[in-house]
Amino acid sequence: MATILIGADPERRAALVRALRPEGHTLVEAESSGDLAGGEVDLVIAPAEGLAQAGRDAARILLSDLPAAEAAHVAEALRADDWLGSADATRVVFVTRRALAAHALAREAARLRELTAVDLVAGGSPLAAELRRAIQRAAASDGLVLLSGPAGAEPDRIARAIHAGAARRGGPFVSLACGALPAAIAEAELGTRIALAAGGTLFLEEVGALTLVAQAQVLHALDGGLHVIASTSRDLAALVAQDRFRPELAARLGERTIVVPPLRARLEDLPALVERHLATHRRGTGGETPAVSEDALARLAAHDWPGDVRELETVLERAIALARGPVLTAADLPFGERPADETELPAERSFFKTSVAAFERDLIMTALRDAGGNRSRAAELLGIYRRLLYAKIKEYGLEGYPRKGR
Repeated sequence: MATILIGADPERRAALVRALRPEGHTLVEAESSGDLAGGEVDLVIAPAEGLAQAGRDAARILLSDLPAAEAAHVAEALRADDWLGSADATRVVFVTRRALAAHALAREAARLRELTAVDLVAGGSPLAAELRRAIQRAAASDGLVLLSGPAGAEPDRIARAIHAGAARRGGPFVSLACGALPAAIAEAELGTRIALAAGGTLFLEEVGALTLVAQAQVLHALDGGLHVIASTSRDLAALVAQDRFRPELAARLGERTIVVPPLRARLEDLPALVERHLATHRRGTGGETPAVSEDALARLAAHDWPGDVRELETVLERAIALARGPVLTAADLPFGERPADETELPAERSFFKTSVAAFERDLIMTALRDAGGNRSRAAELLGIYRRLLYAKIKEYGLEGYPRKGR
């Protein structure tokens, strides 16, 4: 949860507090513009004179009664993330969430720009060392790059490392998870992402999932000078032979290929990868994280890691949440030593899936309630397409929710 500093007249301040209190944030009320100048906060919401006093480290939302076009112009001049004209609770929550998310992304991008390939690729194995060298060479060349390896082998992290070391690192880094979206939606999104990536880098994760139409878009953008990094866990040559991938795009992407080794091929890097994740967890929570025992490391090393580094991070996150003490042991791992009760295994396998489904269902129900049952508004609050929301409503049996009068 965030710490939000609110500076406004008492009536508007009270309305903002009412709207944001259910979100669980720490809300600090500033009675004068001087109160906005200091303190460790994540977001400042204030009129123009207040934002002028506030620091630059936090996200910023302008409060303004000006017409929309003028308010947007003032917000841009003050380098605010967004603006609010009314204290409508639904819009306040939506704009606040969006500003916090955008600012967090900007902070992470700034942090990544300061990092080198050495920081981003953990481990001392020969394979890790060669991967770091390949990243540095790719960044220096500033040309097209294809990352070939398992989908879970952090291609997004590697792409960011290349961008962070390239001459265009001051430009935007824009990504599109091609395989995670329905084909029609990916095609529609691609045009937007290409425009956003101008002057920076467009990262196409699982580029082999793009349709032939979308691939033509990419080729056209490449002709216009767009810088692209792509990743694939598929054999593009095989897709070309099946007429599912354009040979000219495969040829251009293949000019510089970095083979990303699977985790199971560099198990000696496990301790460094584990420590990196624990350090990231500490930064994110501000709290302590357990140490990892030798038996836990041995159990991790014995696993096959079909989901690669992403699976490792998921396993560690769950183990930290369920840890029974200050030291993670093999028994704390989701595939650790357990009683020989086979009836537990199906539940263990489905734990992640059911937990994600429950979380997703709760998010959709909250958005529907906040939108008063208006599905278009709910989709906007969630930041997803209406078609996807309708499918999820049907999947979770939420037709007719919320019922009138609730």
